[in-house]
Parts: sequence; structure tokens; C-alpha cells
Amino acid sequence: MKKIEHITLNELYLATDQPKDYTFTPEQATEISIDKDVLRNERRPFAITCLPDDHELEFTIKVYPSPDGGTEQLEMLNVGGQLLIDDTWGAITYKEEGTFISKRYMRHYIVSERVLLSISYI
Repeated sequence: MKKIEHITLNELYLATDQPKDYTFTPEQATEISIDKDVLRNERRPFAITCLPDDHELEFTIKVYPSPDGGTEQLEMLNVGGQLLIDDTWGAITYKEEGTFISKRYMRHYIVSERVLLSISYI
């Protein structure tokens, strides 16, 4: 882990070295777990929020309070901590104009040094 900082009270920015030969396209996701004995098998999916040419992998993660919550455990990481990162999957790509409908009041942020995209769901 190279960087970990709060963007808001409940959102984290994480940056780690990009593994050698790791490939992805913008908006793909991966599963992450913390490299500690009890947490290695607790994988959670997160969108990658950087560009493939960047030397670091970046994630912007909303932290949900829960006694055994995986996102809450990420807040306890320090620079130098280790993450286990799986292969990438999925992607959001533009195909044609349309309407997106989802649960009311949900919001997803995609953040990098180049872009801040806020998608408010209806």
C-alpha cells in the first residue's frame, strides 16, 4: 500500500503498485482482500479508479460500518500494508444513448487525479 487517505468521513482513497503484467480497461473491477491471516479469504469487489497506463492501482471505496465489515477493515491499513488483488472483470462501456434506472438515493463516485464522476441514481 503506497497511499491511503480519507476523501470524506466514510470514503477512502487507496493506491498500490500495479502488479507486473496486470492488465485492465477503465471501469473494470477486481476483488481485493487484506493480506492478514483472518482476512485473506474475505474478498470484496471494487472498481479500479485509475487509467491502465498509470503505475499505481487506485481505488475509491465507501466504508460501511459493520462488526465484520471488509470495508471497515481497510480503514485500519497503513502505508506498507499488503493487499491481495485478483484478476479484473466486467466493465461499463458506452454503447449508445439510453436511460439507467436503479435504487433511489444511491450514489457512486469514481475518482482519480484526472476525473471525478458522480452518478446519482433515480
